[in-house]
Amino acid sequence: MFAIQSGLNVSIFPKIVECTQDKEAWESLEIAYKGSFKVRVVKLQPLHRYLESLRMVNDDTIEVFMNRVRDLVNAIHVHGEALDDNWIVEKVLRSLSWKFDPINIAIEESRDLS
Repeated sequence: MFAIQSGLNVSIFPKIVECTQDKEAWESLEIAYKGSFKVRVVKLQPLHRYLESLRMVNDDTIEVFMNRVRDLVNAIHVHGEALDDNWIVEKVLRSLSWKFDPINIAIEESRDLS
């Protein structure tokens, strides 16, 4: 309990002041900051929708596009859901603009994406 209390900011401490056990304090903090299961599901919906509809714009660089993909995947991970690496790779390859088609085909032909 001391380790949890000492790691908290003064403004957060009142959230666990009533707790008598470390597990109770941890769960209280987890619900307060991560949210309940229903809250996480609601927060995940727009992230999934945006990730599924994400396409590379013609004037985007690979770096800009991959940063957007990474930010979305990290946000989904923060809310407690893991995405399959193969799905992410396939999504990125499908979402590249037409100017990357030759590179895309070469990658798909030369590598086993799984």
